[in-house]
Amino acid sequence: GGKVVMENPAQGESQSNGTVEEAGKTVREFVRVFKDHLESKIRTKVQGKDPIMLWAIRWAAMVTSRYLVGKDGRTPQERKRGRRCKEPTASFGELVWYKPIDKAREKNKIEATWEKGIWLGTAREANETLIGTKDGVTRCYAIKRMAEEDRWSSAEITAMQGTPQQPSPSRVGLHIPKRLPTEVAPDGGPHGVAVEGDDGQEIPPT
Repeated sequence: GGKVVMENPAQGESQSNGTVEEAGKTVREFVRVFKDHLESKIRTKVQGKDPIMLWAIRWAAMVTSRYLVGKDGRTPQERKRGRRCKEPTASFGELVWYKPIDKAREKNKIEATWEKGIWLGTAREANETLIGTKDGVTRCYAIKRMAEEDRWSSAEITAMQGTPQQPSPSRVGLHIPKRLPTEVAPDGGPHGVAVEGDDGQEIPPT
């Protein structure tokens, strides 16, 4: 029944914006940790302009807003959903085996269905994992970790394409595709670019 009066912080005075400033500081610290850990594993310097660093910033923000344990012993996502998070994870920038979403529809059980990519975090709206490749960034449901000695590759990191602003280099927009081009036509046009189905149905992991 009371009256709420808005109070804006003084412009340029960071101490008046304590919560926001603290969140920004935490995100920056996570980005530094991800960068240092990645460089120690691939033994190569990562530049701020590299596509993987833009995904590191995105993942750091998600870790801060979803998975930091509070004073009550729960994460923000756990408070929201009422249950603990059980999404499969790996280290940021780690090479993993992933199963493309459309592969679940294939009936040829003899063909290999797992492909190699870089673990970039999880999707915001769905229980999916984001994978970086030389053809761009894609979504998947299921991942498997590689043997310890195969998990890090500077060549894969350097060759990775796609940013949060344009996950697929072959199409403009923020949409992260289910499938990426698997071959290039003689005229340079991509083949196999996925288009969302009309049914909108999700395929469960297998």
